[in-house]
Amino acid sequence: MHLRSIFRLLLAVSILAGCVALGRIGAIAQTIPTGAFRETVYASADLSGAVRSQRTVNAIAFDYGTTLPAGWPARPFSVRWEGDFTFEAGTYRFTARTDDGMRVWVGDSLVIDQWRQQAPKTYTRDVTVTAGTHRVKVEYNDVAGTGVARLS
Repeated sequence: MHLRSIFRLLLAVSILAGCVALGRIGAIAQTIPTGAFRETVYASADLSGAVRSQRTVNAIAFDYGTTLPAGWPARPFSVRWEGDFTFEAGTYRFTARTDDGMRVWVGDSLVIDQWRQQAPKTYTRDVTVTAGTHRVKVEYNDVAGTGVARLS
C-alpha cells in the first residue's frame, strides 16, 4: 500500500470511530439519491440527541394527525429532510404546510422560517434558482396536538 492510501484509510477509520462514539453512524452511512430526501427523526423538538430512525423518502407529504408513524418517538419530536435536486434556471414557488415549526433552505439560503408552535398553516416563497443541482433541506418539529409536514 502507498503511504497516501494508508493515510486515507486511517482517516476514514478515525472518522467512523468518532461517529460510532457519538451514536451518529446512520447519519453518514446513507447515500441520498438525487431527487429524494434523507429523513432523519429525533426524539426531541430541536433536532438534537440520538437519531431514532432514518430512511429515504421521495416527497415531504405527511399528515400525521394525532397518530404517528410506527417506530417514531412520542411528541415532541423533530425531523430533518435533505436531498439534492436538479433544477433548470428559473423561479420556483416553494409551498410549506406545517403544524408546528418548519424551516426550508435552498442551497445556503433560508427561504421559509416558521420555527414555532402553531396550528396548521401554509407559507409560500418564490425563489430564483440557477441551473444545476442544489441541496434542499427542511427541518420540522411537532410539539403537541396534530402533525402536518408538506413541501412542494
